[in-house]
Amino acid sequence: KNHQFLLPRIVSSIGAQVLNLFKSYGSTYNQQKGSLDKNKRSLVCVNCMKFVMLTYQFMVSEADSHDEQIFLAIVFDVLSTIVLYNGLPNQATTNADADPALGRMCAQFFVHVLRTSPVTFKACMGELSEKSRASLETSVRAEMSGYIRNEPTRKKLNIKSFRR
Repeated sequence: KNHQFLLPRIVSSIGAQVLNLFKSYGSTYNQQKGSLDKNKRSLVCVNCMKFVMLTYQFMVSEADSHDEQIFLAIVFDVLSTIVLYNGLPNQATTNADADPALGRMCAQFFVHVLRTSPVTFKACMGELSEKSRASLETSVRAEMSGYIRNEPTRKKLNIKSFRR
């Protein structure tokens, strides 16, 4: 029961720094400050995502929907930036140090929120910029479809039409 009192204090004191760290390491960190081991970068991002998930789960169980919506709008903006930079497993990006696994991790969070809080998810979509919203929509579609590429189907050749 102590977590009911501790978690809000922890989130309010370090939540913004965690999201800034996540955005920095998840998107443009290597370009700004030199190369970073890919494993360390992934580890930082995974731990930041764990913090976001823990906070989200607490907010769903304890907080009112308005607080949850405000929190998710901020998180969605950060995660869509990470998806735009890293891409998804089914779409390549031109960034040299992009890691599609980070984009997929963000897409999985989007789908988790969509399934657990669909009304809040929809409300948060309206607060995002056009670019962030497009990134989020693409991520959700890709995650729900299993990252299957929609390639045009080839026409089947009719061998009978090649008679002499």
